[in-house]
Amino acid sequence: PTNVLAFSISKTEGEIFLNLKLARKQAPEFDRTYKNFVAFLFIHALIHLKGFEHGGRMESAERKIRKIFDI
Repeated sequence: PTNVLAFSISKTEGEIFLNLKLARKQAPEFDRTYKNFVAFLFIHALIHLKGFEHGGRMESAERKIRKIFDI
């Protein structure tokens, strides 16, 4: 199972589905609290909705946003 899915609906809209049960289980594996990990997954999904794919550019964009919210 996956912990997060992001679906683009249009250029300005999308849907994000979080598997909270799995996120709770995985949070310690990533050395994060449950709340922090859910926020991390949400940011990850938002970046995907902006059109980014996994890689250096995506990680850089995530770091910038996580820094703003201390995640």
